[in-house]
Amino acid sequence: MSKGYLISLLILLTGSMLIGAREPESGISATSSSFELIESAYERQEISYGDRIFYQLQAAVAPGDLPERYKGEEIRIVKCGTPLVNQVLDDWDQLSLNQQEKEASYLSRPDLDSEYVYSWNFIVPSCFGK
Repeated sequence: MSKGYLISLLILLTGSMLIGAREPESGISATSSSFELIESAYERQEISYGDRIFYQLQAAVAPGDLPERYKGEEIRIVKCGTPLVNQVLDDWDQLSLNQQEKEASYLSRPDLDSEYVYSWNFIVPSCFGK
């Protein structure tokens, strides 16, 4: 490879990274995740702290239940939901009664039709019925 080719390639790659890294002017891209939309609404003081933590947990466990304006185009996988659950439990009093009822249903254990209990202390749901 020639020196000129490598320099051209380096300039091209650097330029494309700078263009790709540019922030959209509105602060929200067309492919924002639900979490970004919720956080943006909270920062603009459109929703309360209680609404913020409610919608964040909802985005993680039941994204179909989110209000339309917080349904993001981009899907964000939550690697661990423990911080979201802890935040909701720590600030439970910030939620309205309706939100508390809904969050309680999200946080409760599922009611399965059938399950097998094995000796090594965990439950595997049955895929084949009873």
